[in-house]
Amino acid sequence: MVTDLRTDTPMYYKLYKNSNIVKVSFSDLTDNDFNGNSIKIVNGPLANKIYGEFVNYFLLLRTTDQSIVTNFVVVGDELTGNIGNLTIDFIDSMNLGTKASAVYQRIKEPCPSESFTINMDDMVNQVIIICDI
Repeated sequence: MVTDLRTDTPMYYKLYKNSNIVKVSFSDLTDNDFNGNSIKIVNGPLANKIYGEFVNYFLLLRTTDQSIVTNFVVVGDELTGNIGNLTIDFIDSMNLGTKASAVYQRIKEPCPSESFTINMDDMVNQVIIICDI
């Protein structure tokens, strides 16, 4: 489910595995549509191929643990996510498939706090996780 808040009236879309989004009417949505993975766009332009990045993330986590539900919030070029009480600062929407593996590992071995920052080190092409204190 994608909720776009950049207009006077929120717009709703469903995101599919092929990275396509299809606009849906609010009246056609059910409670079930709002209980799964979600993306809320608050403001700003979207990064190129952002929906493909979200699909990579969701599909990778679904193959490891279908019970993990992530609620993303896009504010400008910043991306955060919530999984239950856990808050994740993704910095940006690049490499979400790779970041998903690190998120899963961090869920299994939690940080002392309920929040962390995750980013890519482009020099070595590895994920960096910083546990917030």
